[in-house]
Amino acid sequence: MPKIGIIVGSTREDSWNKKVAHDLAALLPEGFDVVDIAIDQLPFYSPEWDTP
Repeated sequence: MPKIGIIVGSTREDSWNKKVAHDLAALLPEGFDVVDIAIDQLPFYSPEWDTP
């Protein structure tokens, strides 16, 4: 079963982006597993980590 992760850039419970993401996920063909990836659970990023 193909798995698709959805990242929404808002942590607000009533986020419009979250609603749109869920509506788009509902349009996927049967057989897709959609996973919400909470942005507040992702690690912080710093471009300083990219320099050798």
